[in-house]
Amino acid sequence: KLRHFRPFPVEDIIEIAKKVPLLGVVDRATAFGSPTGGPISCEVKTTLHDVKGAARILPMINGLGGREVTLEQQKGQLKMLIKLNETGELPKDMLYGTFWDGLLEVK
Repeated sequence: KLRHFRPFPVEDIIEIAKKVPLLGVVDRATAFGSPTGGPISCEVKTTLHDVKGAARILPMINGLGGREVTLEQQKGQLKMLIKLNETGELPKDMLYGTFWDGLLEVK
């Protein structure tokens, strides 16, 4: 869990990203001008851009527009990341490189 944004914990992010093939980064907002992910995932991608052996990043958006982020959503994302780390494949239901969770609710 990220505790502060600046100074960005570059060394910690690199250390974690070298331990897994795929790293999920959850944002509660989109990054202005970015085609994918939110502000945190953009920073993480920038940090790992030139790092050999670093994990691929799966940006996830939760709670957009003040929506509640449920424990079930978080559990589902964790299960998805575990499965993706085992298979090495990205999910098929991504939109522009980002996994959007809980955004479209049809009742």
